[in-house]
Amino acid sequence: MMSVKSKVVVLASILAAGCATGGLTRQDILRQYDVVNQLSLNLADARGKGSELLAPEAHAKANELLEKAVSLAKDAKKDEANRAAKEGLSVYDQMVETMTVVNDEFSEVLETRERAKAEGADSLYASAFKKADASLKSATRLIEDRKLSEARKRHPELIAAYADLEVKALKEGTKAAAEAAVKKAEDMDADDYAPKTLDKAKAELALVSSVLEADRTNTEKANERARLAIWFAGRAMDITALAKMFDEDDYEFEDIVLWHQAQLEVINAPLQQDLPFDESDAAAVKSIRSAIEGLLTAIEDMRKMSAARQKKMSKEMANLMATHKAQLEELRQQLEGMQKASKSEIAKLQAEAASKLAAAEAARQQSAAAEKRFDDVQALFVASEAYVSRKGDNIVIDAHGFDFPRRSVDIGSKNFGILDKIVTAINIFPKATVLVTGHTDSKGSEDRNLKLSIGRAESVAEFLTTVGKINPKRVQSKGMGENAPVASNDSKDGREKNRRIEVLIINE
Repeated sequence: MMSVKSKVVVLASILAAGCATGGLTRQDILRQYDVVNQLSLNLADARGKGSELLAPEAHAKANELLEKAVSLAKDAKKDEANRAAKEGLSVYDQMVETMTVVNDEFSEVLETRERAKAEGADSLYASAFKKADASLKSATRLIEDRKLSEARKRHPELIAAYADLEVKALKEGTKAAAEAAVKKAEDMDADDYAPKTLDKAKAELALVSSVLEADRTNTEKANERARLAIWFAGRAMDITALAKMFDEDDYEFEDIVLWHQAQLEVINAPLQQDLPFDESDAAAVKSIRSAIEGLLTAIEDMRKMSAARQKKMSKEMANLMATHKAQLEELRQQLEGMQKASKSEIAKLQAEAASKLAAAEAARQQSAAAEKRFDDVQALFVASEAYVSRKGDNIVIDAHGFDFPRRSVDIGSKNFGILDKIVTAINIFPKATVLVTGHTDSKGSEDRNLKLSIGRAESVAEFLTTVGKINPKRVQSKGMGENAPVASNDSKDGREKNRRIEVLIINE
């Protein structure tokens, strides 16, 4: 079979001939049509996250619209192509929402499925595994059709199906799973597209036999080699699938590099930074690594802060218990004195003592409940989304993770996740009022920044009342513009911190 490099050279020649006649290749279209390219990138990312299984109807519809947009672009119908791509992006947003619900509702099912795959069940029992996947796809379609309660009824049978496959695969042994994985890679033509990686899988598989021939009881070492063989076989299959995609879509070498950089952009997107592709790929990778290391440091700092706060709580609880002990001792002494009093006086003192104890217990429970509610709110958010703090009985959510389009007050789908968490946080305090405050950096005029912050705060407040179903009488909004920075506006990092939404949950 012709190598990938040879195929790319031949396809490049065909591409050149096509250009000479004025025709556009798929890659030409993706370069020239931003909306179509965005849809293509989004679907590739969703496909890697299992969209075909987790949201099958939306997956099929979005891909159909992508191919329709490409076909229209080839016929030079630019407006129609862009409309089809925009419709596809709308379907993609629905697909992401469905996948989020499925991952939440079917988390145990998906975890059991992954364990079965890890043991090689998808290779050893391919037919049964596909049948289980078909049942799962049927359940996720119910979620797409808004039949959540009916979908939930499928949980037990799906978990049982995947768990049964996991147990069978474990009994079959990792050597058989490794043999099946290598065979599957060979059937995919991995020996043509990923020969080096496939050779590593075969070498590890050969070592399994060698280890067992030398010592039949050394199953631990044999299983370790078998797992490596499965890993290399899986990697060879992934490389093969990717190489075939490059062949089928007429990728040139430049297209492959651009595709690789696009994947880095997808990884980098949550970090909200520009990648230095004008320097080198190494610089881009270094930039991503540096940002991730910064996040890990921030997470560790948060963990230490949490540990310190727990230690403080333990100390406060010990002090509280000591106070209660002193109060109880005081009450005991009072009771001894009451033995000398009349029955009516005893009854009066007993009532007062019970009232004091009840008040002390109520205060303790109220304090513990308030601390738990704060912990529940804080646990909702990661460091890249928001910082949560207390001001007396009030809660402040400093949501610096919002991603508004530049100079826009529109809320994009990227913000739905953090908004849902804010709604959840507010619902923890059903009697509280809420103040949404918008902040900007100092770029632009002060008047425009003030208007922009007011508009963004109003957009968030409207989301909370319309989508989040929070009583509008509980929610107010205001904008501070650039007048309340939390960091210096002289640096990019500082400006990013200043561009934020603050949500104050008022319990007083």
